[in-house]
Amino acid sequence: MDKKSLLKKVEHEWGLKTFVHDRDLIPGEFTSDSKALSMHQSRHVIFIITERFGEYEWGNFEIETAKYEKYTQNLITIIVILQNVPVNDIPEQLVDTSNYLHLLA
Repeated sequence: MDKKSLLKKVEHEWGLKTFVHDRDLIPGEFTSDSKALSMHQSRHVIFIITERFGEYEWGNFEIETAKYEKYTQNLITIIVILQNVPVNDIPEQLVDTSNYLHLLA
């Protein structure tokens, strides 16, 4: 499923609001602040793990922020969607949260 189709499903069919890095960042604000605030205000976080996730510069920050929110606030669910990636390639930081993880392959 491509990004456009997934966003349509999540936003329109599931009725969830999303924060998309290249669409929702506010010019002039620090990227880290925008991402952290968005997760702090969220009840669910969705990670899409692709073959290139390890190259994504914000991946570790987002995972650690989601884990922090899961343990300290109202974050209910961490959803992981695998796109052409074996389960063994889920980032180790997410495996640590396996009690709270919902995996879609």
